This record gives sequence, structure tokens and C-alpha cells, in this order.
Amino acid sequence: CNMPMIGYGTYQRKGDDLQSSIIHAIEVAGYRHIDTALMYRNHQDVAGALAKVSVSREEIFVTSKIPQNFLGAERCQQAIEKSL
Repeated sequence: CNMPMIGYGTYQRKGDDLQSSIIHAIEVAGYRHIDTALMYRNHQDVAGALAKVSVSREEIFVTSKIPQNFLGAERCQQAIEKSL
């Protein structure tokens, strides 16, 4: 399965608003790629939305970005663990 080139963005969205918009994007609009970033501080809301959709998790790609201050092997690993 190939990752879709266009992802549903989550910048500046949180809480129920974000969760309902992700659910709509996946179930109604057909998105299979959700794009977020550690600095958005909304990973828990993204996870909450993914737990509620009827589409299997294996069909959905989630991408995240690591801020510049987390570059380097140890800090990068910390950022990855935080985002999961």
C-alpha cells in the first residue's frame, strides 16, 4: 500500500474540533493520510480520532515532524517516543 501524497493537516487544531474533523476527513472525504507535528501538541487528539473511525488503522498513515531543537540521535529518539 502506498502512502497518499496529500494528507489531512492538523495544524492549530485540538480537542473535539480536531477529532470530529479527522473522523469526517477519513470516513466522508476518504483521507488515508493524517499529518501532524510534535509542536502542534495534538497527538493525543489525533490518536483519539483514529480510535473512533471505522477504517482499519492499517489503512491510515500518520506523519509527524520533529522540531529542530530535537535533532541529534538521542533528542530525535526522545521526540519520536513522545509522538507515539
